[in-house]
Amino acid sequence: MYTLLAVLISIAVLIIIFRIMFAVSPMFKFFIHGKKGGFLFSEIRFLWPIAVSEYPDKPVALYSSKNLLSKSITAVSQNAKKNGTANTDTVQAFLNRLYAYRTRVELDPDNKRGIRHSRFLTKGQKLTVLRKGKGMFSSQVMHSGDRLIISLPLENGQLTVSGSDWLGKKISLYFHRHGDAFYIFDTTVEQSILYNGRNALALTHSNTLLRSQKRTSVRCKCNVPARLFLGAQKNENRLKPEISPGLKCVLEDISEGGALIRIGGKAKTKMLIKLQFQLEGRTVIMYGISKSFEYDESHNESRIHFQCMETKSSFKNIILGYVYKMLPDQNTAVSV
Repeated sequence: MYTLLAVLISIAVLIIIFRIMFAVSPMFKFFIHGKKGGFLFSEIRFLWPIAVSEYPDKPVALYSSKNLLSKSITAVSQNAKKNGTANTDTVQAFLNRLYAYRTRVELDPDNKRGIRHSRFLTKGQKLTVLRKGKGMFSSQVMHSGDRLIISLPLENGQLTVSGSDWLGKKISLYFHRHGDAFYIFDTTVEQSILYNGRNALALTHSNTLLRSQKRTSVRCKCNVPARLFLGAQKNENRLKPEISPGLKCVLEDISEGGALIRIGGKAKTKMLIKLQFQLEGRTVIMYGISKSFEYDESHNESRIHFQCMETKSSFKNIILGYVYKMLPDQNTAVSV
C-alpha cells in the first residue's frame, strides 16, 4: 500500500518537474518540439544555435518560421558540402525531414482555411463546367460581384452550346485554387450577357463550396526545359539517366509530387512518363503518370498534369530546394 503510494507520489513529482522545465527552459521546450516534429537529437542540436541567433528569447519559434527553416536547410547543405558528406544517407534524411517540416508550415491549415463562398473567386480562375446531358466544358472567372460572371463555356476549345441554351440551367463548377485545394459547387445560370465585349454567363453565387483533396506539396511556377520519355520502364531503368534525346518539353510548374508539362501534340491520360531535367546544374529524374491534360488546338500543344510515383530522396531534395528558393521570402513565425 505504502509502496504504491510512494510510486504515485514520485510520478506526480516528476510530472510537475517536467512541466516546470517545459515552462521555464527554452532549450527543453525547443528539444521537445523537435522530437515531436520527428527530428533526431543530433539534428535538433544542430538547429539550436540557428534558432538562438534569430530568436534568443523564444528559440522554439524556429519551428514555425518559414524563413528560418529555409535558413536551416541552407546551413545543413553548406555544412555537408564543406565536410564532403552532402550525398550521404544521413544528410539526405535530415534534409528530407527539414523539407517535410517546412512544407507542413507552408501548408498549415490554420493559415490556409480555404474559401466558403463563390464571391471569393478571383478573376482569371480556370473552371471546369459540368452540365448534365451535355458534358464537360472549360471556362474562367471574368468578375465576381453581385453575380458570378464567367466566360461562355467551350468544349475542347470550341463553342458547341450557345449562350441562350445555358439560361436557367443548373450546372456544377469544378476548380483548383492555387496553393489550396480542389472545389466543386452547384449553381444556376441567370443570364447570357456581353461582358467587356465578350460572351459570358451570369451565375447565382453559392455559399456551399465543397473542398477536397488538399495539396500535400508546395508547387512553384517555373520555365524549365526537360526531356520526356513515354512508356513503361523496368524497375532498374526508371531513375537511371537517359542518353537518348527523348521528347522536348517545358515544365511550367513543379513540386516534389509532380509537374505541369507543356509539350507539342495532343496528350493522353494515364500515360507512363519519365521526366529528366536540370535544376541549378543538377540532374533530376521523376517517373510517374499523366493524371489529366488540356489541349490547345490552335497551337497544337498539351499541358499535362503529371503525378510523380517514384524518385530518389536526393532528387526530391533538389526539387524542394529549388521550389523554396522560388517562393517569396516570408520571415514569419507564429506562436507554438
